[in-house]
Amino acid sequence: MNKVYFIIIVFILPASLSAQVDTAKLVIRGRTSLGIKVGFTQSQLRGPDKDSLSADGTTTALSGFHVGITANSMLGKYFWLKHELIATRKGANITLSDPINGSYKTTLKTWSLDLFPVSPAFHYKGFQVYAGPYLSVLVDASIRRKNASGQFEDDHSIFGSGRNFQSQSKYMQKFDYGLNFGIEYEFPFGLNIGAKYTRGYAELLDWANSITVGKPTDATKIRIYTEYVNISVGYSFMKGKK
Repeated sequence: MNKVYFIIIVFILPASLSAQVDTAKLVIRGRTSLGIKVGFTQSQLRGPDKDSLSADGTTTALSGFHVGITANSMLGKYFWLKHELIATRKGANITLSDPINGSYKTTLKTWSLDLFPVSPAFHYKGFQVYAGPYLSVLVDASIRRKNASGQFEDDHSIFGSGRNFQSQSKYMQKFDYGLNFGIEYEFPFGLNIGAKYTRGYAELLDWANSITVGKPTDATKIRIYTEYVNISVGYSFMKGKK
C-alpha cells in the first residue's frame, strides 16, 4: 500500500489543497455556499475475502449515520465544485464463535473521517449530480464480543497498534481511498436532500506493522473493501451568488 499512499500524496493532495485555496477565494467573492449535513448510512463489505471475517462465512450490511460540513464552489452557472468532510459510522454484521459462547451474531463497527476534496458537479435549478475522489482516515474500530459471562463488550484490538506481531495478528487499515458519486437537490431557502454512493479500494484489513517494516513473506492481501451509501439532509448557511 505504500505506493498507493505515495500516489495519493503526490497527485491528489496538492490538487485538494489547491481546490481549498480556490474555495477560500470564492468565499470572499460570495460564490461559495457553506453548510452542514447529517443522515443515514448503509455500509457493507465487498471483495472475494469478505466472508472470512465471519464464523459462518456470511456478512450483511450495517446501518449507521454520518454528520459533517460541506461547501459548494460556483465556478459557473452549471459547473460547481463540491467539498465535504464527513464523520461516518460504518461496518458490517458478522458472526463470531468461541468455545464458551458458541456462535453468535455481532457487529464490526468503525468511525472514520471521510474527505471528499473536489467533486466536480453539474448544477441545474437546484439539482446537482457530482462525482470525485474519496479519502478516509480511520479514527476507531471495534468488534462486539461476548466475554466469559456471555455479556457483550467492545473489543478495540482490531484497530491495531505498533506492538502487534505481523505473523500473528491483523488490524484495520488506517487509510482508505476511492470514488464517490451522488445527487442532491437544494431548495431556495437552503434545505437540501441527497444520496451518495462511495466505494473504497484499499484493503480493509492489513498485517500489523506492515507499513513500517514490510510484509512477511507468507502474508497475502486480504481482499475486503468498504462500500456504503449515504442519505442526507443538510442546510446551507452561507448562500453564494448564482
